[in-house]
Amino acid sequence: QAVIYNDMIIRCLNTTICVHTLFFVFACTNEPVQIYKQVKVTVSPSAVLTDFVPYDSRQKEMSDDEELGLAKLRITALLYDEAGMLVDKRESLLNDYNSDYSFSLVVGPEQEYTLLCFSSSIHGSMEVPEYESYEFSGVENLSTLKVTQWDEVSYYSNWSVLGVGNMKISSSEDEYNISLRPETAFVYMLYRNIHSND
Repeated sequence: QAVIYNDMIIRCLNTTICVHTLFFVFACTNEPVQIYKQVKVTVSPSAVLTDFVPYDSRQKEMSDDEELGLAKLRITALLYDEAGMLVDKRESLLNDYNSDYSFSLVVGPEQEYTLLCFSSSIHGSMEVPEYESYEFSGVENLSTLKVTQWDEVSYYSNWSVLGVGNMKISSSEDEYNISLRPETAFVYMLYRNIHSND
């Protein structure tokens, strides 16, 4: 009986040691920590109007409405993950096409994002647009993103021009520069002597 009793004690001790060892091993095993990185993005809209030659140099300027005042240039930046889901949205108002918009984005390791950027004219503030040349809807997913033009008339200005740029973003770089390009035509319609042959 003493031998059996001693054997049972040894088995219990072995079991206890195994359990404590496993507990220690699992307690020291942590999930891998994902280190996110902040990258700087600079959006430049200056090239959007470069190739357009206006009839009058003033007709490349921002829209100037008697009631609404001088329009601003809105930069819209949309960051999508690999599944096409929106992970970040940034917007800012610039005085015109001669300014750049810089901001920072937080990106995950070993992931590649798609960054879409747009430039469009707007009257009013970002929070309460009084009048806008383009509207963005369905931004939550890349597959549902829709850009709608509200007014195709330029009003002797660059009001109807849409600038677009896209780029792949990852944590492999610290800085990204995006130069926007025109995605629309630039058309002026002039009327003269419209009542001369009544």
